[in-house]
Amino acid sequence: MILKSFKFLVIWVSLFSSFSVFAQDSLLQVSDSSLVVPEDFSYLYEVDSLWIQHTDSLAGLKVTKIDSSVLVMNETSLTYKLRLDSINELTPLNISHNPHLDRYINEYLRYKHQLSKLMGLSKLYFPQMEAILDKHDIPLEIKNLSVIESALNPNARSYRGATGLWQFMLPTAKECGLVVNSYVDERKDPTKSTEAACIYLKRLYDIYGVWELSIAAYNCGPGNVNKAIRKAGGSKNFWKIRSFLPRETQKYVPRFMAMCYLMEFGESHGVYPTELDLTFWQTDTVVVKKALRFDQITEKTSIATQTLTTLNPQYKLKVIPTSNEGNLLVIPVKNMPEFLDAEASFRKHKPEEKHPYVKPAVATYEEERSRKKSTYIVRSGDVLGSIAQNNGVSVSQIKRWNGIRGTRIKAGQRLTLYAPENIKKSTLKKTNVLSSNSESTYNYTVHTVRKGDTLWDIAKLYSGVTSEDIKRLNQGINPNNLKMGSVLRIKKI
Repeated sequence: MILKSFKFLVIWVSLFSSFSVFAQDSLLQVSDSSLVVPEDFSYLYEVDSLWIQHTDSLAGLKVTKIDSSVLVMNETSLTYKLRLDSINELTPLNISHNPHLDRYINEYLRYKHQLSKLMGLSKLYFPQMEAILDKHDIPLEIKNLSVIESALNPNARSYRGATGLWQFMLPTAKECGLVVNSYVDERKDPTKSTEAACIYLKRLYDIYGVWELSIAAYNCGPGNVNKAIRKAGGSKNFWKIRSFLPRETQKYVPRFMAMCYLMEFGESHGVYPTELDLTFWQTDTVVVKKALRFDQITEKTSIATQTLTTLNPQYKLKVIPTSNEGNLLVIPVKNMPEFLDAEASFRKHKPEEKHPYVKPAVATYEEERSRKKSTYIVRSGDVLGSIAQNNGVSVSQIKRWNGIRGTRIKAGQRLTLYAPENIKKSTLKKTNVLSSNSESTYNYTVHTVRKGDTLWDIAKLYSGVTSEDIKRLNQGINPNNLKMGSVLRIKKI
């Protein structure tokens, strides 16, 4: 059940990721110009979370502005007030009742099925979040911010690049001590990303001394909050400065408060958590210092690959890299004895034939040059590790063939590859043909569709290009069902 629920939310997030979530501004940039608020939000549901945007899409609802006058009240405002007051008495957060919260609570209650899944997933993530929040002396209710940010999906990624349970942008993640490289993305690590979120939120709280404003700044950046405070005459009451904040943030904080209410009183509304096969208390961790692949574990134990992937989303290539300090691996408690018994034999087991991400044997210089030469055009979000994996070569080979010293590459960059003939021929053939076409004309460039891409997402990556432009240049595509790996022609501006 945990895997089904998790898979549902992964699909949920990836299929409908054309949302608008403000990522954190660096605390080193707190000027009013630190964030430019996009103006093209009219197509959205006027929400700021992954969660409500995705549930609307799944339910087949038209993405329009809510008419709050037609919302059905499932409880009286008085009942809401009494329950919110009971939460308010036990937290330094100000979650006092007001009519705005009535609207957001009722809005969420339209999606009881999805709420049940979120409440179920909270059994896996909330216990460790609470321990970390407590260690940093941060109100435990802040854990619900991760629900608003990512729908409790550690693989959630916004079109702006914010990633993980807490939706960190890369610069902020590194500023808060998270490691992101070709093998590991700690923004997806439930424990380490929560630690980073605590560091960031504590810094914000040191600035404002009010948790509601710290949460608002987490969404839109300190610069926008500072500006709103000045316009409100210096007030630090969220509800007084709310109208001066970006539209998305005006809804972000109330939605967080509404989620605090529903996670506490959901069952009073007939919302019950989906049962999972694994909860936090049924997992344990081991320290791994030498490189270890998931396939080496799964073929020597009864642990399923999906279980390892679900519990350890930070390992991008299903490979735990070498680390002197050791990397943590989360596994089910019931599998711990067999894991420890088989640990000595893991690294001797090498099922290379079955797993394309296994590094190939090193070829000689002559063997490499005898292979068919191809050109790969770097897409946004690509890293050398994933390119090497998909083409059956090593990172060092790509760097040597292209004179790359470090690991940084950029979208649009052309890489020369000498890939083995038996590795993903169809993919290489398609890439080569289109690369050749793009070189023969100055009118087009190409874009390879990634998981979760929509025409709107792709158009935003290219200045001056619209969704209609892409459809005109790519006759026959289904704009509502773009296939991952397909290649689109993009008009050059």
